[in-house]
Amino acid sequence: MYKTKTLQARDDRYAAREENIKSQIESEEQKASQLEEQEIYVKTKKYIEEIAKTKLGLVMPGETLLKPKNND
Repeated sequence: MYKTKTLQARDDRYAAREENIKSQIESEEQKASQLEEQEIYVKTKKYIEEIAKTKLGLVMPGETLLKPKNND
């Protein structure tokens, strides 16, 4: 009888651990999916233009960059 209770407790711990691992796997799969989407996005022309404008301050030919005047 004692052996049965011990085995049942161990089984319960393993079941809880299995659920935890399944949850972690699902979370990691979601992260992987998001990274794949990000990877596709960073290869687009729109992303490249956005980075060129925001980080490098570049403009497309024919665009005019207007900056507000600082009134200190």
